[in-house]
Amino acid sequence: MQKNGILGNPDLRAQKTVQYQFGLKNAITTDLGLDVSAFYKDIRDLLGVEFVSTYNGAEYVRWTNVDFGSVIGFTLTLDQRQLGPFAITADYTWQHAVGNSSDPDETLNRAAAGQDPLPRQIPFNWDERHTFNLTVSAGTGKGFSGSTIVRYASGQPYTPLLDNSSPLMANSARKPQGVVVDLRAEHPVRFWGVASSAFARVFNVFDTRFFNGFVFPSSGSPDYSRFSDPSQQAILADPTRYFAPRRIEVGVALRRSAP
Repeated sequence: MQKNGILGNPDLRAQKTVQYQFGLKNAITTDLGLDVSAFYKDIRDLLGVEFVSTYNGAEYVRWTNVDFGSVIGFTLTLDQRQLGPFAITADYTWQHAVGNSSDPDETLNRAAAGQDPLPRQIPFNWDERHTFNLTVSAGTGKGFSGSTIVRYASGQPYTPLLDNSSPLMANSARKPQGVVVDLRAEHPVRFWGVASSAFARVFNVFDTRFFNGFVFPSSGSPDYSRFSDPSQQAILADPTRYFAPRRIEVGVALRRSAP
């Protein structure tokens, strides 16, 4: 198999990840629990490319297991069991995911541009430094239940462009941060004599337009580019560069009777 002039390699190995994790779980009070965990991942045998020279001076490029990376971080979780109608769970994760390349073609692209291999590790494309999740649930003795989920994430990295042909250091800039809120409510009812539940769900309550999706490398925004680009109009016409818009669902779920 050949892609972009890169030859296949039947001796490729599977990616190898070794993870170390240490955790502590403790009850702060009779109603509040704390869970702390720290983790480290060593990632090896990521896909990259290598240049091979033959005895007669010919040179070709093939896939190989050359790239590597690591992830370090910790997670804090607070869990409050239900007090009255409410229960709350919150967790925060900090992580730092770096490697010598996020793109298997990067070694080839840098060599084709006359550049040396990256001298240091850079953030992976999926590196998300801060993540926070909050879940608030409520319920009553009459059967009503509902929950709110709030998700926050800091911006993932991208490679900024100084001009049309001069990218800066790979993944040296950050996308905008984002917050997404979802709601759910449910209440038992009888529908045509059948035990059922009426529900309402709202996804992306505040119609967040961006959540670590596509950005123009020249501006860091999903809305515009600082340079004229023939493909810009096609990109602007593509709605998938934004996060999924607000969606509202209302319905009745029928419950099958136990046999």
